[in-house]
Amino acid sequence: MHEVIAVQSLSKNEIQPLYDLAKTHHFPLDILAEDLVYSLVELGKSDYQKFLGTLMPFKDTNFAAIPEAGKYLKVVSEAPTSTLSQAAQLTADLPVTQTRSRATLLEFLPQGVNKQVGLAAALKHFHLTSAELMAFGDEDNDKEMLTYAGIGVAMGNAVPAILALADQVTATNDQDGVAKALMTAFQLTPQDL
Repeated sequence: MHEVIAVQSLSKNEIQPLYDLAKTHHFPLDILAEDLVYSLVELGKSDYQKFLGTLMPFKDTNFAAIPEAGKYLKVVSEAPTSTLSQAAQLTADLPVTQTRSRATLLEFLPQGVNKQVGLAAALKHFHLTSAELMAFGDEDNDKEMLTYAGIGVAMGNAVPAILALADQVTATNDQDGVAKALMTAFQLTPQDL
């Protein structure tokens, strides 16, 4: 069992303008609730389910069938980079936070929400400060979190904007970059693990 210490969500009504643009301009959407992903197959099935695998169950549906009273954590669009660039421009004025978490994945979150907001809530809950936080990132959606953390670490395979703002750079995701940075920060050897 887990404890929710903070949550901000989107209503179906708040998602409606995003859905309308997706329908008109032909880009896919998946809507994430706390324990289920609604895949709007009427817009074309995206590859998001392949990406997430078995982390969450998916339900193929249409927007009309999405529960009115639901609280949705985010909406994602997984598509080729050119499609997402157009989608990002079309949706730029909507009252949501828009970010890329991969070149082929555009995320729409409640307005003002990003990883920094979530970490700030967690730090407050545990009576810690951002100076005590070491955060790791590799994509655009990590920007606020890395600048907020006492030590912001970019993975070696991070996008250029993340590499430029990080306090440190470690090895890539595939080269155990997080473990290497933690070993250095805490002066550990592999035998200590």
